[in-house]
Amino acid sequence: MPTRRHAGWWFAAMAMAAAAAYLAYQHLATARLDIVTVPEGAAVRIDGRWIGTTPIRRQVLAPGLHRLEVEHSHYRIIDRQVVLAAGERTRLSLALDPGTGTLVIYSNPRGAWVEVDGVRHPGQTPLLLTLPSGEREVVLGMAERRVADRRVVVTADQRQELRVELDMDPHGSLVVDVQPPQATVALPDADVAYHPGVRLPIGEYLVRVSHPGYVTQTVRWQVRYGDNRYGLTLAPAFGVLTVTTDPADARVQVQYAAQANGRTVRRRYEPGMRLPVGEVAVRAAAMGHRSQFKRLQLGESGATVRLALPVMNVTPGSRMRDPLASGGVGPELVVVPPGEFDMGCADGPPSERPVRRVALTEPFAVTVTEITVAQYRRFALATGRELDAHVADAADQLPVTHVTAADAMALARWLSEQSGARYRLLSEPEWEYVARAGSRSAYFFGDDPQRLCRFGNVADQAMRRRLGFDVAECNDGFAGVAPVASFPANPMGVHDILGNVAEWVLECGIPEYAGAPDDGSPTLEVDGCPTRGVRGGSWDGSVADARSAKRNLASSASASRGIRLLREL
Repeated sequence: MPTRRHAGWWFAAMAMAAAAAYLAYQHLATARLDIVTVPEGAAVRIDGRWIGTTPIRRQVLAPGLHRLEVEHSHYRIIDRQVVLAAGERTRLSLALDPGTGTLVIYSNPRGAWVEVDGVRHPGQTPLLLTLPSGEREVVLGMAERRVADRRVVVTADQRQELRVELDMDPHGSLVVDVQPPQATVALPDADVAYHPGVRLPIGEYLVRVSHPGYVTQTVRWQVRYGDNRYGLTLAPAFGVLTVTTDPADARVQVQYAAQANGRTVRRRYEPGMRLPVGEVAVRAAAMGHRSQFKRLQLGESGATVRLALPVMNVTPGSRMRDPLASGGVGPELVVVPPGEFDMGCADGPPSERPVRRVALTEPFAVTVTEITVAQYRRFALATGRELDAHVADAADQLPVTHVTAADAMALARWLSEQSGARYRLLSEPEWEYVARAGSRSAYFFGDDPQRLCRFGNVADQAMRRRLGFDVAECNDGFAGVAPVASFPANPMGVHDILGNVAEWVLECGIPEYAGAPDDGSPTLEVDGCPTRGVRGGSWDGSVADARSAKRNLASSASASRGIRLLREL
């Protein structure tokens, strides 16, 4: 029995021993759990008992199996079992899955379009959408109703409904009766394009009516509730054009937009002729002289144009190459004399008729051969233009293929910049003039297609089994594309004008010959047209395709289309 003196020390020692035993029990006979979630703030239940919100630190639990439930607003509930070991501290890091919920959207009236977070969904109300859980911006709208904007919290694995009333937005319809009927009606102040019966919010609108060859009119009209109809007649505007030339017998052509439909009109000039006001192009040509061109704005007071055409002294058949600014020279060119010829074929398809007399009054130069792989590759390397894999791997002296009309025109622009001369594609009249080389027959060498193999690379007997159409009854020695100048030149000194690869031309598609220009200019030339003319047949083309008069069109690159260029002198 301790003495009174030592009793205090004894009880203190006993208390400390009991505390140590308890702590040892807590450490060895219990477990601790940490729970961290992304995002934080999730409610935690263990064995059905609410513990708190994450993060949870040092939660003391009995060792063994426990049921853990973690719940967060609009995230999927985590319900899992956790085994805890005595004396150990377990840490759980949980990424909450947003999950999806169902949102049913109703509108009054029905049929509204729906956007969720800026994305338009297909269909119209009523609309059932499965969306990621969370806060969402829902926008509804329809014609002549005000747009409604709502924010909705979508909860994972739950179905919710959104009902929206769309308020009226009063509108009226607008019809403008115009003369001429093809006139353009515009609404400069409105964010919609005009069409007859267009629905517009009630109010005053600026209306502009215009048409080439007429005086544009701008008015302000009131759009009221219901149907609104107005009428407006444009006044035509004309001016007198006077053209003088040297030499006096030069052929003069004018070009302008027609009043009726806005299409381009080309007419032979007549003294004192009245034309619609607006842009007018004047071109004067005389055999052996350099043509002159002028574009002007014709007003109601009229205009006078004076054009002097210098004589062009060249040697037909002579060859030339232009030095290039980046070094080296351009493709070899041969000079083609001016002249007249009958274009088309009276016995051919409608696209080749009617036959018409065309006068090419200026000499020009064309590439002696089709543009080669080496020449095109140099251009592409200098300009960073992407090369088709077929071009990158092809032999240097083959004609370049797998090029579009846009590629051909880009090459012409580059050569023009490099040389200071003007390169371009040939027009169809220019191409056919070179291809015929003074002949009136189907081919520059005559009418017999069986002689084609001596003068060009076309679909021959080697291609019969492969193609199965009208092939030449001969062999040209090549089963595919041939190196340039593998065949004799025609009388104008041009190689491969028939066969090998077809050649892009200026014309957009295949315009009609009826009413086409007779001066060699393209019938229809448009940037970015969906199809463009090709001439000359190819290594896989029929004997008919190689005729001088044959016309084709294409919209894309291929293994049988290439480039020949013209250089203006």
